[in-house]
Amino acid sequence: MNSYCELTYLDYPYESISLEKAYSFDPIPKGLSPEHQAKTLGSGCQMWGEWIPDEASMNKLVYPRLAAYAEDGWTLVANKDFGNFSKALKYFYARWGH
Repeated sequence: MNSYCELTYLDYPYESISLEKAYSFDPIPKGLSPEHQAKTLGSGCQMWGEWIPDEASMNKLVYPRLAAYAEDGWTLVANKDFGNFSKALKYFYARWGH
């Protein structure tokens, strides 16, 4: 599992990890040998909530980046398209309160 903190921590502000940066995350680090690439099972993202004042604030940090990380996990890099992803998210924004 790859959950590199500077790219996958949901408690980081959007200024540090934008939606586009989250979407561009590749759980297989560049330069990793093919032998080790096959052993990478996926990615994870974290939300450390001890400094988050309330649930609404947490939700604004989590969504929609959580969707970006989910797509990172199941979409081949060659098939990813941030523009299409962004358009698809519009349906969910009202639900997430954005």
